[in-house]
Amino acid sequence: MNHKKKVGALVIMLGVMLAGCDTRQNAEVSAKLEEMQKEQKSQIKRLADVEEQQKQIVLNQETIAKALQKIDKKQMSLEYTEFDPTRTRYFILNNVSLALAGKMVSITPTEGGSVVRLSLVNLLSVPVSNIGFHVTWGGAKPANGQEEARWQQLLFSHDMNSDLLLLPGQWQDVNLTLKGISPNNLRYIKMSIDMEKIGLDHEFSPKEGKQKTRDATRK
Repeated sequence: MNHKKKVGALVIMLGVMLAGCDTRQNAEVSAKLEEMQKEQKSQIKRLADVEEQQKQIVLNQETIAKALQKIDKKQMSLEYTEFDPTRTRYFILNNVSLALAGKMVSITPTEGGSVVRLSLVNLLSVPVSNIGFHVTWGGAKPANGQEEARWQQLLFSHDMNSDLLLLPGQWQDVNLTLKGISPNNLRYIKMSIDMEKIGLDHEFSPKEGKQKTRDATRK
């Protein structure tokens, strides 16, 4: 009789142990399934984010393309800069091949016109030499478009050469002699870079970098 009781107790204990093992295994499986579900949700979210980013990139590209279609070719390539020298402190000259920054220094009278002193800096990583300019100048640009045609007829324009050498990051003063208008009436300058004789000098003498103010002369 005692033997039967012992066997029965062992069977009950074994059942409890097996039930405990099943419970632990089920918990581990559930935890793994939950972890896999979280990972799947995370991957789905990442894919959705990537898809949204791609849509946004396409949208941005379309927006930029539409905007560029409305911009004048010269403004797109930044071939020239135009400004009122009495109100402008800094400006940029950039035609893709060459990039200069400039600042107004002074405007002084000369016989039959004005001398505009600019300070230019080379934004490239190599020296640039023989910089020439296409320059147009005159009185204030009219706000009324109907008067612009008449105003354009009164503008002066010349191509100017120089033997200027600009080292990378170096500021150099340049004098532009603008005939036909006094400093009091000079309210408009339009400049672009003449690439005809430009030199990109990868080798240069340090002595060449020590320059005084240069004059840009007419062709």
